Amino acid sequence: MSLFDDYSFEVKKVYEKNPIIKLQELFGKELDVEPAELISLIIAIRKSWESYKEFNVQCGIIVETNTEDTSNIQIRGYDFTADLRMVIQSASHKSIIYKLNTKGQVIDVQFTKEKISYDDLVDISRGQRKIIAYLGIKGIDILINGVAFENENRLENYSDVINFKKLADISQYQELLKKFFLERVQYDPFKSFFVYKGDIERERYPLLEKHPKLLQIKPEERFQRELEYFLKNNCLDEVKTEMRNRFGERYDVWIATSDDKFYVFEIKWLGKSMTAQGNVFDEYNDPERALEGAYQLKKYIDDAEEYGRIINGEFRIYCGVLVIYDARESMDNLVYPEEFNRYPQLDLNQQFKIERGNIPASQYYSKVVKKAE
Repeated sequence: MSLFDDYSFEVKKVYEKNPIIKLQELFGKELDVEPAELISLIIAIRKSWESYKEFNVQCGIIVETNTEDTSNIQIRGYDFTADLRMVIQSASHKSIIYKLNTKGQVIDVQFTKEKISYDDLVDISRGQRKIIAYLGIKGIDILINGVAFENENRLENYSDVINFKKLADISQYQELLKKFFLERVQYDPFKSFFVYKGDIERERYPLLEKHPKLLQIKPEERFQRELEYFLKNNCLDEVKTEMRNRFGERYDVWIATSDDKFYVFEIKWLGKSMTAQGNVFDEYNDPERALEGAYQLKKYIDDAEEYGRIINGEFRIYCGVLVIYDARESMDNLVYPEEFNRYPQLDLNQQFKIERGNIPASQYYSKVVKKAE
């Protein structure tokens, strides 16, 4: 085992942008389809493939942006059963290539004699400047001009398949949040959140004696990145970060399910943090910060109800979850006004009280996580 195996999750962290902005960066003026329209098409493909990915048949979908061909068959709700049977029960068919127009209509279906791979589709996407979806056992990969826009497959070995079977859907978000807290946050086993002496100059050591639970600079971003990475590796559903709706409002983490349910996670922290100048920021050491988060989520839901759907008519908010990481010295239970009781889709009960500890990461699972299970 590598010395760095326990910390590999730190290396793999990435920042993700709004998918529409990301599309525009990849294609620029060469995009022959509106970004919002393409996002809707990707979601339709993902939802349609969700019930069939477990059959482990590799398929490709090529989006023809300049064709005038049409059909009455839509990819949304497409029944792959007969096509998959042709591959599974035939020695001559190994994979399937579908062609769609930008309206999501299936205009051609071809069976291949050789099994297609992710790399095959990358070459086609790059060489022909195509938008292509690779359909595999974990979901779909989206390739744009040979560049990966979404990547859910790329299983490297059998253990990845086993781990995939252990994933939970987002309806189990309370268990997922608890697991994340116990494994990654409580007692800060990987030294990701609190300030330690090794992080500051010696002359600032008295600062830690006065504020023993001082958090790192911009803790909200740290909590968000860690939670996003954890959910992407433990949740079956589509996880995004920093999504903005058409009213310009930002969602910290949003998750779209295969049955049109849209979960929004708003992340807030309470306590004190270090500033870039080495001072103490204490404006969030008050329950008022949590109340702001509750009203922020309420506004998201009110706007969704009043103005309807986002991303070209795909989703309404099904559940808004306020996630509080509480690092105050006195971590009292948070109380919210009665007006929130009228919102059954709001969960304001996910308050996680963080203690600082000195348990080595190598012993953390057996001493803390297993004990809590």
